[in-house]
Amino acid sequence: MPKIQTSVPRGMLFIYDRNTEGIVIPEYSPKFVVNSTPTSLSIATQSEEDGEVEIDLLPLSCFSLEEKSLVFEGKLMSADGCISICFMADEEIASISSKRGACTIKIAADSPQFPTAVSVYVEQQDID
Repeated sequence: MPKIQTSVPRGMLFIYDRNTEGIVIPEYSPKFVVNSTPTSLSIATQSEEDGEVEIDLLPLSCFSLEEKSLVFEGKLMSADGCISICFMADEEIASISSKRGACTIKIAADSPQFPTAVSVYVEQQDID
């Protein structure tokens, strides 16, 4: 997937499988750039008033920090094997195939607070 350069409404991105039932959006905490529940992640980025944010959505096998720091590593539930990055109001920016069930997610950012560049790495289904 090519890099996406976009303004982020209210500075919040959300990551989840849009077909998972009972998605719980995490509460915002200013202590963390990424907040999580088992079904959703939120990323506090630079707000739209301050400029655009560069977003990458990649397979976990491509993991690299590339001048970024790891800001999250954990599991996210995926019912249908498709993880999306969305703005508020469920407006999808991009999606990638994922492992069904609990898939590993790693997020790297150029800043530990309100980043302007974010890379999201998603574990994909093994092919037999």
